[in-house]
Amino acid sequence: MILKVYNIIENLFKFITLYAPYDLELTDIYHGIKHFHHELEGREFSVYCDHKPLQYAFKQAPEHALVVRQRQLAYISQYTTSIKYLPGAENPVADALSRISHEKIATKETSATVEGPGPSMDAFALPTAFSLEELSQEQSKDDQLPIILADEKKGMWPVNNKLVPIFYNTEENLIRPYIPVSMRDRVIDLFHKCGHPGPKSTTKLIKRKYVWPRMAQTIGAFVKNCLHYQQNKISRHTKLIPALFPMPDDRFAYAHLDLVTLQESEGFTHALTMIDRFSRWPEAVPIPAMKAETVARAFVDTWVARYDVPETITSDQGQQFEV
Repeated sequence: MILKVYNIIENLFKFITLYAPYDLELTDIYHGIKHFHHELEGREFSVYCDHKPLQYAFKQAPEHALVVRQRQLAYISQYTTSIKYLPGAENPVADALSRISHEKIATKETSATVEGPGPSMDAFALPTAFSLEELSQEQSKDDQLPIILADEKKGMWPVNNKLVPIFYNTEENLIRPYIPVSMRDRVIDLFHKCGHPGPKSTTKLIKRKYVWPRMAQTIGAFVKNCLHYQQNKISRHTKLIPALFPMPDDRFAYAHLDLVTLQESEGFTHALTMIDRFSRWPEAVPIPAMKAETVARAFVDTWVARYDVPETITSDQGQQFEV
């Protein structure tokens, strides 16, 4: 007998979602066997899962496992010790509810059908932030859609006993709806607000579900302006011990300059930061561009105009500080 483990874990407490993938899969197996124990007791069966490290679960040293893992493995071992690896693509039964495939997609305008191995309907699962009717209306108002219609297809999808026209893309054997400009920030926020991942991870998640031109640039700009992402970003650069800086004798004789990228506001996209080494006096001036002329003019009109020309200026030797 082969046990197909379903996603029973979705009904558990919310804190379980903080588990590592290994513990999530093991907890899923544990609750799956516990739920069907009356059918499994006294039978020989194997558990198939798509998480490869779990096939070695009963071969690891007990002292290296967490107490929760030991308790779950002890319970599972009362029924079976056979956990085998099966890739998710080869396990359609357990993923039947989330990977419904259709071999034919019909359109209303023509009786032609698109045949093939069947795109994954999981990719067409819309978030709860908007409905199919709203997506269809926004697509009809979008200015970019007529330009790329040569690469997109149109299908009719049943909603409340009526057909709603939706433009979608079928590359990579996936049905991915086209997201108009007016709804892109909502879609990005829906995927990004859960864990505030980086631009690459957020782009990878959204590309599985939706499509629009220049996705990486749009998503990257949104993520870099996210305050939570900036605060929780992990820096992997080597941290050197700060050197001892010589202290100047007078105020405003030594200035440190740097540029900071900001979210665009009233035409300003960057800020020039200036700090006096002696008094630690800081100032920041918004500027519209990172050009040498713009930086020099902002420095002269603010710092030099009030505190005179410093004897020494320190910067990161960027092109914006060179003439």
